[in-house]
Amino acid sequence: MGAVTLTDIRIADQDLDTLPLLDSLRKKSLSAKAEVCIERARYVTTFLRDMAACEEPMEIRYARAVNHFLSNKLPLFPDENLLAGTTTSRPFGAPVYPELTGIHIWPELDTMSTREKNPQIISRADADELNFNVFPYWMERNILEATRSREGNPPCMKLFERIVFFIASKAGTISHTVPCYKTALEKGLEWLIGEAARHEKELAGKNILSTDESEKLDFYRATQIALKGIIAYAARLSIKAAELARREKDPARRRNLETMSWSAHRCRPNRQEPSGRQ
Repeated sequence: MGAVTLTDIRIADQDLDTLPLLDSLRKKSLSAKAEVCIERARYVTTFLRDMAACEEPMEIRYARAVNHFLSNKLPLFPDENLLAGTTTSRPFGAPVYPELTGIHIWPELDTMSTREKNPQIISRADADELNFNVFPYWMERNILEATRSREGNPPCMKLFERIVFFIASKAGTISHTVPCYKTALEKGLEWLIGEAARHEKELAGKNILSTDESEKLDFYRATQIALKGIIAYAARLSIKAAELARREKDPARRRNLETMSWSAHRCRPNRQEPSGRQ
């Protein structure tokens, strides 16, 4: 990446008037209604329940679940954002993490769309999928029940139950985990996968592994699986952006889609030229 130099790090000469696209995206975000997105919950649950190999370490199984989710995640371009990809399948979506504290919305599936405080829209079909397919699997497997079972329902768990609506985000570490994007952006996902593979090979070559080394081996294998899921999602975004560019009438929007397709196509395993790029 090239060096970024700013004469004024406050960017005092920039505001919403000079950044019309940012202003437009901000207005759309503020006007959008909150909706529940079950896309991640669906794929992670389906994989762990129906497709995972029970004999594999949990790190490997969970990495495969993440890979399965990313490989099937919808490639959406809901607005004029210049960055491809979305966190959820809704314009202003709230993802469900049933393995953490997401299962607490179970009693509110019928009322959360219309409740007075913090309503979040959920379709009847999605509510039924959570009710009948997703939450039953996690009822005894979510992190709270697993901790309660292992530790014998300690006082801290009883306290947590009384203030769960205030500190649920703490248990899920929401917005408290910041990845090192610098390495990924400068060296790329394939480099990270290669590094993990190199460490895996070093450990796999040993005759006897300590407990710590065995855990590291599982970590390096899981890292490769999860990162390949990101590459699979980028490939889907590239194909979709090229498809949208071919149909787009606005020249500026078409160029943006072509640029996103071209950038994302480098993540494809076969590295084929996206058909929307001339």
